[in-house]
Amino acid sequence: MKFDVLCHINATGCTPSSLYTAVANQMLFSKPSKALIRCDISLDAPYIMVEIEELAQLDRQTKCLLLLSQLLENIDITTLRKTSRISQIVFVLPQDELNNPVISDDTLSELLAEVISQQVPDFEQTTTLDLKSIAPDTLIIALDSCVSYQYVSHQAKNNVVQVLNGPPGIINGEGGCVLLTHLQGTLSAHLYNGELNEQLNQAEACVNDTYLFAGKESLAWQKKMVC
Repeated sequence: MKFDVLCHINATGCTPSSLYTAVANQMLFSKPSKALIRCDISLDAPYIMVEIEELAQLDRQTKCLLLLSQLLENIDITTLRKTSRISQIVFVLPQDELNNPVISDDTLSELLAEVISQQVPDFEQTTTLDLKSIAPDTLIIALDSCVSYQYVSHQAKNNVVQVLNGPPGIINGEGGCVLLTHLQGTLSAHLYNGELNEQLNQAEACVNDTYLFAGKESLAWQKKMVC
């Protein structure tokens, strides 16, 4: 998949330079939660998260709506005009505990109408994205907030979550990005399978390369790249 990144929002900010700085600093924007989660039968501890400070007191739905509104307001129209058209829009958005969309299709349609002056292209909403099946000229808008106690405590039942002074695990965050796939895109996405060392070998990874990794063992990934 070839694509351009039109905009992004996370704890580092909203500009490419801030994102690159975060990579150089190993994404050390994390902090412990105020709430404790049950890690095992003998340990309750704060979980580690990467939170956008301005959204800290809001619920997940409100956070997602604000993130989406800001992403739509900051879409790079100049980059959009480099391609002949947008054939479709795909929203990659979360669902609530009852498997209902956190943001309804009606709300998505209203928000799109506010920022796109011409006829709004067809759009669909999904919770996952298959990079192998994405067609050119697709606008991908993805966001989520995964830092709430309800989300992380449920996650901890099936996965190892990074807690204060605990073993390596998942570090949850929040944010969003907008991608435009097209044949002249300046970036390429590739899928690699297997364990971490196998993925690095498949990618022919070098020490001087820049990496963004959102896998489970965040600390283990950092140590692997340093070693």
